[in-house]
Amino acid sequence: MRGVLRKGYQFKRVVALLIASTVTFGGLAGASSAAGPPGGPQEATPKHETVFVNLALDGSVETVYVVNTFYPTGEEITDYGRYEEVLNLTDGRRAVVRGERITFPAGGAGSIFRYQGRPVNGELPWEFAIGYELDGRPIAADSLPGASGQLRITVKVSSGSAALAHFRDSHLLQVTLPFDLDRATAITAPGATSLIAGDTVSLGFTLLPGEEGTLVAGALVRDFAFAGLQIVAIRAEAILGGVAEDMKRELDVLGGALGTMTAGITAFSDAALVVNTGAKRLHGGATELESGGRLLVQGVEGAELALTDLAGGLSQLETASGAMATSMAAIGEQSPALDQAYIKVESALAGMLDGAGGLKTLAAALRHSADPDTRKMAESVLQKLAGLEEVHAAIRSANSALSGYGEGVRHMSQQYRELHKGVEGMAMGARDLARGFAEVTLAAREVLAGTDALADAARELDGGTGALADGAQVLLEGQRRLEEGVDGVRAGIHGQALGTEGRPPMPSFVSPRLGRARSVQFLFRVPAQETTAVSPDPSGEADEPRKGLWDRFVALFREAATTLGVRHAPGR
Repeated sequence: MRGVLRKGYQFKRVVALLIASTVTFGGLAGASSAAGPPGGPQEATPKHETVFVNLALDGSVETVYVVNTFYPTGEEITDYGRYEEVLNLTDGRRAVVRGERITFPAGGAGSIFRYQGRPVNGELPWEFAIGYELDGRPIAADSLPGASGQLRITVKVSSGSAALAHFRDSHLLQVTLPFDLDRATAITAPGATSLIAGDTVSLGFTLLPGEEGTLVAGALVRDFAFAGLQIVAIRAEAILGGVAEDMKRELDVLGGALGTMTAGITAFSDAALVVNTGAKRLHGGATELESGGRLLVQGVEGAELALTDLAGGLSQLETASGAMATSMAAIGEQSPALDQAYIKVESALAGMLDGAGGLKTLAAALRHSADPDTRKMAESVLQKLAGLEEVHAAIRSANSALSGYGEGVRHMSQQYRELHKGVEGMAMGARDLARGFAEVTLAAREVLAGTDALADAARELDGGTGALADGAQVLLEGQRRLEEGVDGVRAGIHGQALGTEGRPPMPSFVSPRLGRARSVQFLFRVPAQETTAVSPDPSGEADEPRKGLWDRFVALFREAATTLGVRHAPGR
């Protein structure tokens, strides 16, 4: 808090103020120029109006007076207002007062004329309430001189007269609270700027047009002396002229940058839509792949079940064939009982063929399988079954013709052993194929799990890219609105004359209905309070009286009024 204004904070407030002023003041000026009866405000001589208000320590109004400054061009100065008294501050010309109409003889072109009046109606656009606390307890203002402790000062700003609302909506308030650095430390003032000059720090609070609030400042004080409080209200436009051109240049640069950003965001939005379209296609393909994976698993599981059934049937055939081979071997050894045994063999073989009917049907169906190993195995089964049928036919023939029976049985037993070996190999192959197909089923299920994961990922990608595309559209819309807003502010700056020159006059404070003013400013003063203690002068010489802050404000505004007069002088 050492002598440096917070420029970034002030710049933000000025930008907000500029936006507000370009919207508000155009309508205000138009309304003011149309008010009043014909022949009334058109006769008023242009002027600058400064309202001086003395406030009590609690913020209540004590006295109000108005200083009017003119740069006359005609033979007579005409003004409007109701005053309790009128005082010429320039020379000895006397006022002629008829109701609200006040006239003075003109002093010649290029001259400056001022007069002061105390208005009959003391209403103001704002009301102020000032409170004081010491060490957390309220304290009367007249008890502050010489106090020590933790001091807290609050200034509550609220709306005043409703009839003067146009001033609240067009004027900016600057509340200045000075502290003597020899008497105050640990100074805090949220939202305020600070400026140190010599042994005084001035805290500046700013309220934008129409803004109300409570301003708070605190400090640890010793032998406190209240340096007073000043509030200045000035038409917001008037303070912006110095930064308008810079702001227009900055806004031009900003507009160009925003145009580049808009082009980039447009390209990004288009790309996001393309990506989302691709993601949707990927999602659709992944969903179809997932469905195909499910059909694959179903087909593989069905084939595995059929192979398991085939392997089971071949195992049963293997068992029966083994029993048949054993029986035929026994037949060869049991020639005395050949007839009975032969009949049993025929019967057993017939039963086996009957039991293999389902196997034959299954093998016939598997002959047309897409799997070559399955077709090969089915052909082998059918061949073996055909061989069994031939054996059965041979046995049946042998049963009718027993000549050479023993030799035929031995030969047939040998042939059947070869056939049984083939049945064993076929059963073993079917079991191996069933085990291998179980691995195919497991792989198919893993493929299905992969397609499920791919479909889920594609679904999330579709949703994410869709949200990205939607967000890009929202971003693009917001960027375009930002561009439009900057263009509007830029146009507002270009279309508004930020000084008072060339603008329609605004309503007068003392006579809003009839009077007009080039500018209206307000200066509020809360008096200072010194301590009763007097420090001895080591030099023995009395200090030269210093100008108070109020006096400096008055001198400042008089100088400003003079400057404004030069700008508004004829021919300028």
